[in-house]
Amino acid sequence: MLWKNLGATTPGEKLTFLLFFFTTFNAAFLQPHVTLIPGIRAKLFTGVLCLASMIAALVFVRGGLKRLVSLEGVISAILLALAAVSCAMSPTPEESLSRGFTVMASSLGGFWCARLLLNTPERRFSFAWYVFFLLAGVLVTCMITFFLRGNVWQLLDHNQHPLICRIVLMSFALLVMVFRKRRWLRISGVVLIALSFAVYSLSSIRSAMFMPLVIGGALLIVGAVRFRNVFAIIVPSLIIIGAVYYYTSLQEAKLPGDYYRLESYAFSWDTAMKKPLLGIGLMAPRDEYLEAYEMCFNDMSKEKFVNTAKYLNSSENVFLTFMVGLGIPFTALYMLSVITLYVLLVHRRRHANRRMVLPFPALLFPLTAGLLHFMVTDGLLQPQVSWFFHILLGMIPVRNEMSGVGSDSPSLASSTS
Repeated sequence: MLWKNLGATTPGEKLTFLLFFFTTFNAAFLQPHVTLIPGIRAKLFTGVLCLASMIAALVFVRGGLKRLVSLEGVISAILLALAAVSCAMSPTPEESLSRGFTVMASSLGGFWCARLLLNTPERRFSFAWYVFFLLAGVLVTCMITFFLRGNVWQLLDHNQHPLICRIVLMSFALLVMVFRKRRWLRISGVVLIALSFAVYSLSSIRSAMFMPLVIGGALLIVGAVRFRNVFAIIVPSLIIIGAVYYYTSLQEAKLPGDYYRLESYAFSWDTAMKKPLLGIGLMAPRDEYLEAYEMCFNDMSKEKFVNTAKYLNSSENVFLTFMVGLGIPFTALYMLSVITLYVLLVHRRRHANRRMVLPFPALLFPLTAGLLHFMVTDGLLQPQVSWFFHILLGMIPVRNEMSGVGSDSPSLASSTS
């Protein structure tokens, strides 16, 4: 039944789907955790799985290699070339190349696997079910971790930011279930959404609690959900919990981190302007640029800023990090590609309907939340985050998918709605 829903008929296609699902499992739980090169912080094992999944999809899926001869294929090749040259010319090529490998393998791998493997309603719904169960496992693990370790992330990631972003991106599967007609599917989706909100509130990230409120407003603006559905239950509870959490966060004096971000943005722009073409290489040391930098704000001393910047070695904004590390051409082309896909998704909202496997909010919510999160973190440097984000980008309907081709077939709609 599984292979029938996936449409996998040849051994190569079956192997590809098994590898794809295993990579998704690894990205969700970061297990098994394998260190390929000691001393390298980049998650190379996850990157290798992403690359292997993409290669298998291109080789074993019918017409896979032909898809590379397209605008999307050309853009992918240009981004890959720019990243490779930039990282190779870095003063620390080993670290930059390893980080560049995980970034490009997870981003291109996720996008092309979605384009080639998740191109039918049956495949998308099967993948949504799979991610639904994975996310349930992640959320339960988060709660267990909180009671055992006092935080939600220690058993699943190195800090809370990539974990929370991963949960947000995987929540597309919850929205798929919420938009089904069967009550037990909707109830299951709502229960896990409530559990995810609980994890947000326990994550020690102020913005995580307010993100659902912001996204709810965005969904209202574009007409994806009804006004009363958002404000009847979700908004009052979020305001109460968010206000309490924000107050406790202020008592913990975490505002200096916000001051660092402001200064870091100015410093990143200044550094990018000095190496605009190829950047300085991902995760390359910024010591010489820090010495020559003149502070723009007076909220923290230069000594404290320099020490923090050397320790983090990032911009706390993934697009600025790309601009500094990989150059303006790479960043501009990547951002243009993401914006184009996002606008395409919003533009095709008029063709969406509730019977589709991927209802409009199921893609809009996690993508919007992910983009907002990337404004204050370097989430796309983590392959476990980049994999899910680019899978969602790859599932954005193209051509006429939302106007008929690619909507639920009668058999699928009747069996899952």
